[in-house]
Amino acid sequence: DYGITWRLTPTENEAPHLDVFAAGRPLTPAQRKLHRLKVFINIDAEPRHWRISSDIGSVLRAAGDRLPHRLPNDVNVLCDVINRSRVLESMPWHDIKFPQMSAVIANGETVPHQVLFGRRTIGFEGQCDAADMLDPSKLSHARLGSWLSDAGYEIDPDPTARAEKFVSGPPSYL
Repeated sequence: DYGITWRLTPTENEAPHLDVFAAGRPLTPAQRKLHRLKVFINIDAEPRHWRISSDIGSVLRAAGDRLPHRLPNDVNVLCDVINRSRVLESMPWHDIKFPQMSAVIANGETVPHQVLFGRRTIGFEGQCDAADMLDPSKLSHARLGSWLSDAGYEIDPDPTARAEKFVSGPPSYL
């Protein structure tokens, strides 16, 4: 699966976030076998200004007791929990500016990001089967359990749990 979007309107001061899809619903078994990748190409004369943080495993370790002790073993639901908890607001960030006709390539489910300024970009999103990756063991869905346990969290056994089970409040990013 893939998609291309033309974002031709200004974006400023987005909330820091991880990408969440399908209103934060748990992923299906078929979706958990897919690697997601996004590419943003700046087509504006002004640099696109973003902030990025460490990967999701580092976020889990740094968040400590600001997240519930028991968390879901689903990347999409976990990203929604992290966004709603607002722990990303206190994470260390790096500012990046990428000029016209340059690109950023990332998995927005595993790299926290925030658009501070941008006017025109082309976004490409693609997915591939984990079996087609050079190292399928690096698939975020396959690694999530170890990221959670390495950071000292317990894995919630409910595969249908949504973010509201773990944190209250509205999503910080839609």
